[in-house]
Amino acid sequence: MARPADPNNTIDKICPTCHNPFTHKKSKPKTYCCKKCACNSPDVKEKNRQGIRKTFEKNYGCHPMQTKKTKERLKKALTKKYGVAHYSQLSTWKTQVKNTKKQRYGNENYQNTEKFKKTCIERFGVDNPMKVHSIRDTSLDTKKKIHFDYIIEFSKGKSLIPQFTFKDYNGYHYENKYRFICEKCQTLIETDIYNLNHIFCEKCNPLLKRTGENSLYEFLTEELKGLVIKRRDRTILNKHELDFYIPHLKLAIEYNGLYWHSEKNGTKKYYHLNKTKCCLFKEVNLVHIFENEWNNKQEIVKSILRQKFGTSHLSVAARECIIKEINDEQKGVFLDQNHIQGNDRSPVHYGLFYKDSLISAMTFCKSRFDFKCEWEMSRYCNKLNHNVVGGASRLMARFVKDHKPKSIISYSDRRYFLGGVYEKLDFQFVGFSPPGYHYISKDYKVLYNRMGYQKSKLPKILPKFDKNKSEWENMKDNGFDRIWDCGNSKWMLRFS
Repeated sequence: MARPADPNNTIDKICPTCHNPFTHKKSKPKTYCCKKCACNSPDVKEKNRQGIRKTFEKNYGCHPMQTKKTKERLKKALTKKYGVAHYSQLSTWKTQVKNTKKQRYGNENYQNTEKFKKTCIERFGVDNPMKVHSIRDTSLDTKKKIHFDYIIEFSKGKSLIPQFTFKDYNGYHYENKYRFICEKCQTLIETDIYNLNHIFCEKCNPLLKRTGENSLYEFLTEELKGLVIKRRDRTILNKHELDFYIPHLKLAIEYNGLYWHSEKNGTKKYYHLNKTKCCLFKEVNLVHIFENEWNNKQEIVKSILRQKFGTSHLSVAARECIIKEINDEQKGVFLDQNHIQGNDRSPVHYGLFYKDSLISAMTFCKSRFDFKCEWEMSRYCNKLNHNVVGGASRLMARFVKDHKPKSIISYSDRRYFLGGVYEKLDFQFVGFSPPGYHYISKDYKVLYNRMGYQKSKLPKILPKFDKNKSEWENMKDNGFDRIWDCGNSKWMLRFS
């Protein structure tokens, strides 16, 4: 016969986790009613955390995942098992995540924001931990430390010695400049670290230095001595970058490489025009220079910029000049040497001569695009680095006197000019034309006028042509790319 239970050998308690009553023997004391409640107890959890923390400190000095050795071991194990260094790089990983969310919640993009907010409120008293100053500051400091360590490692690979410590490090904002010393030649370098391509020694890497943009910068610094020239400025367009900005002149300059600014590489129709508009909104005049223009017509581009800077070498009054018609040969040579668009096919052309030297020219033809107008002023330019005061007015007056036009129309390239010369000639602003495009050669060195590549002409030009495809599709099939400009401003002069 079994011995009867001793009622004085048991104790009744309340579980501190689930708050339910339970009984245990005096010889086997228990704090919690079951293992589940013991594991979920905050006190037990905190005790376990402290134990784990002590073990990590003893064995690793920190959390094991903060040591390079552990990280490398994990990468090797994952690479050996899956062929990738992280689970997220698996092609099936994202699919598995979406399938799990769909099975559990019925939506593959499910995010339990309410649960997240509730947990944050319980723990921190706010619905987002980033609203807690201490947490936000810790997060920013951690990111800052990670990026600082990365820059230190990156500079070692470039044979550069950083001349700043973590205390000096203010983040990778484009306005922050940092100093490095080249290990090879001991040259002191000061640069931003926003773009890692900017971190190199120009003396030891001359090929990296001699880019079109850098040679343009050298010209600007020489021409505008004493003025501030900001490179890679983001203060005007916020998110977007301007290659050069000269605050004193309220002038910005963009150097547009044909490859990087082509449509295939993501620069769409209104990209350049939108930048121009945004700058005008801030009362800044933006000039766009295409790479081929700087490479092939550099002196003309420099002359245009000097006009904007007010640093032209010679100023001549138009009243000191002799005006007369010039022949096709004179006109062709002068335009090719002094106009960014080169020669034209105009039948009427006048020139201003100063001491028997042609220093200004204006050409006219029948209106090509607007048939409501009678004439078009096709070209106007001065000799390189010359400022001819009143030259446009004298040339226009001579044409009006000889041909008695009813109306004249002209177009100003918005990449370079605002149309100020037309206002002086009493032209009326009519409107803007949409951006146009030029085709780019396969080696990204030459631009072709789109008028020579109209679809009707392509069968004779292209080795591959499909009549069912558009002009642009056929050009792409044959290896061409294209670049968009800023369009033109349209000006008209009427005579009653």
